[in-house]
Amino acid sequence: MPAGTALNVRLIWDVPLQGAGRGLSPKHRDATYDWATGKYMDGQAELTFPHPRAGQNDNALRGPLVAVYTIGTGPLSQTARYPLQAYETSPGELDITVDPNPATVVAAQTLIDLITDADVASQDAQQKGAFAQAQGNYAQQQGDRVDAQLAGLPGVITQAAEQAASETTGLVTEVLQEWSDTKVDIAQAQADTLALTGITPAYISETAADPPAAPADGTKGSRLDEYGNRVRLEWQGGVWLQRGVPILSRDGQVFVDGRKFLATQAADNRANLQDAVDYVADELDGGQIVLPAGRFVFRGAAAWRSGVGLRGQGRGLTVLSAQGVFQSIIEQYGAGPVVGGPTAEATAVPLENVHFSDFEIDGTGYEHEVSSVAGKGFFILYMRRAVFERLYIHHTVGTGLGCDFLTESVIHAVTVEHCGRNWDGSNPGGQSGIGIGTGWKGVESVTVSNCHTNYNGNYGVFVETQEVDNQTMWPRGARIIGCYSQGNRIGFGNKGSGSTQWIGCEAYSNTQDGFTLNGYAVDDLLDGCVSENNGRHGLYIPNHLGTVQVTGGRYRKNAQTGIRADQQPAGRTLKGLQVTGARISSNGTQGVSLAGNISDWSLKTNTIVNNGQALTSGTRMGVLLGNTLTDGEIVGNRIGNTDGTTTQAEAVAGSSLNAIGLTVQGNTVNGNTGSISGLFNGLNGTNIRIDDNPGYNDQAVPDNLAAGASPWTYTAGKSREQLYLIGTGITVNIGGQNVTSNATSAQLVLPASKTVTITYTAMTAARRMRI
Repeated sequence: MPAGTALNVRLIWDVPLQGAGRGLSPKHRDATYDWATGKYMDGQAELTFPHPRAGQNDNALRGPLVAVYTIGTGPLSQTARYPLQAYETSPGELDITVDPNPATVVAAQTLIDLITDADVASQDAQQKGAFAQAQGNYAQQQGDRVDAQLAGLPGVITQAAEQAASETTGLVTEVLQEWSDTKVDIAQAQADTLALTGITPAYISETAADPPAAPADGTKGSRLDEYGNRVRLEWQGGVWLQRGVPILSRDGQVFVDGRKFLATQAADNRANLQDAVDYVADELDGGQIVLPAGRFVFRGAAAWRSGVGLRGQGRGLTVLSAQGVFQSIIEQYGAGPVVGGPTAEATAVPLENVHFSDFEIDGTGYEHEVSSVAGKGFFILYMRRAVFERLYIHHTVGTGLGCDFLTESVIHAVTVEHCGRNWDGSNPGGQSGIGIGTGWKGVESVTVSNCHTNYNGNYGVFVETQEVDNQTMWPRGARIIGCYSQGNRIGFGNKGSGSTQWIGCEAYSNTQDGFTLNGYAVDDLLDGCVSENNGRHGLYIPNHLGTVQVTGGRYRKNAQTGIRADQQPAGRTLKGLQVTGARISSNGTQGVSLAGNISDWSLKTNTIVNNGQALTSGTRMGVLLGNTLTDGEIVGNRIGNTDGTTTQAEAVAGSSLNAIGLTVQGNTVNGNTGSISGLFNGLNGTNIRIDDNPGYNDQAVPDNLAAGASPWTYTAGKSREQLYLIGTGITVNIGGQNVTSNATSAQLVLPASKTVTITYTAMTAARRMRI
């Protein structure tokens, strides 16, 4: 190292050092390293920073610091950065241990930087024909710079080697090899950065120093700031001027340092965040605002823009804190009508390419005193390609994440708790965990996955129509996957929207229902869902237009019914209800209850057992049917009690039932505690068939019939029957054909509800047995 070369060390910490509930304001400390003695200007091998905190010794005090080594001065200086830890050794003093041999790392870093600069400059000179001569000159300058610095480098390394020779050799070898492997990637990353930021610089610096001086006015340049962010520069009036906020490119994305806008000490960051959003949208054509750890207070909402994202350092680290009475922290509802329908479809202009991740919204400071849909975390209308991920939203007055009219969008790994905290039932809207309104266009595809919504006032997760009158569209495309809801009024719900898939979701211990599908919704599918221990029904389907398809899953231990569908108003029919392969067990009243204006329905291959847990008598059945049900079938189910349970009395029963076409076939009904003859009580209507149900049809014994006067018209019951006749002159006619003629006995198998005509001279005995 040439004699007299200065080595300055600056210690920087960007957030207050925390200890014993107190903190140090952000500061820095400079020192000069003495090459001859190996110590700093104060004669110490460590830097000591006295700070204005009196009190007890606190050896646990530590904070994130950075040592910035600067070797040389002016344009030829080099800088290296290393993280440090600080420890308090006595009240009011910090001892900060820096590298005892900074010459090693600085020398190695200097060598790498110099070779890098020369190599990159040389490659640029070969590739850019228009600037070949200029870049060649720059490459020559860098080569001269290498020669000049290398002339003094052996002395530096020799001095360092006396203290750590093996470490120096290993460090230099390792870093040089790493550079050889990655220099192409670095060059490409630099090119990506310049392209993303719209810079076409004549000069570039990869340090915190400005590029070389004396170009023409208007010349563009760039450098890195102390945080590693790239700063855009422009030469004007003999100096380099900064243009805009520092940015950094990673993996083809532009990131803006949020510390340049927001502050934890600000009384209200609304305008600060708005400035950041507008800057990224207007000056950079999009990018991510990156916030540090800390709590940022908001007393109003920032209006969001297309192409802008917001990223924190993680849930519990970066916190947006609402204070006061206002709509939401992040909002945008000027993109189209608040209500859905044809006008929205024709006129709305959505936000596009927005991304929110890794921060917390704390709504405990909202001051709304009554139930309200305001006081949300997010309230944005009309979005395409929006992403919400790894967020924690809690204690808002309105819905935590309440956004309407989304398509091609994702909500992932979001936790929402205690939102809708003033919900009292007087205002049925919103006030939930995650709420998505629909009614913008025919397909509004949004995926909500791996989210947790617990103890919110109304719903955990719901979709709902935003058309208030004369609904014209039922948008399809919502998918709720792998989510968990506990302690809400209702876990999951569709309130009048279109095709929604609920896949692998679990609703546990909600105060009312696990799942509710209502509001004249259409086309819901539940696949592999679990709904247990809820205060009323596991799955409740009132006022639904169909279809509803339930495949697999468990609906058990709910206070009333496992699955219930009813309350279809006059003129409305639920068309297409299928429940297949589910376990519906141990519910308070019935396993399944269907009533009123349902057509094309089926219960197949389910296990419906041990229901009636809350009753000692009455309607303790596996399946209860009522009112008008058309074209239904109950086939291949297990309906009874297991494991010694005695609560379920009947398999299938009707109450005020008018069934128009009903098949009950192939169900195993052993184990119900009611009498065999009562297993299918009250199944009234037309075209009803009860066949081949083990535990019922195979347990019958012949019973006597009172023969009517000849000719006797006899109609079989709801099951197939074996008919036995003994007498004289017996002739049986079925469909105009005689199957016996003038016989003394006849034995016939009749289909359910089959009518025959029997003439006879004398009838000694007539018996039947269902089969």
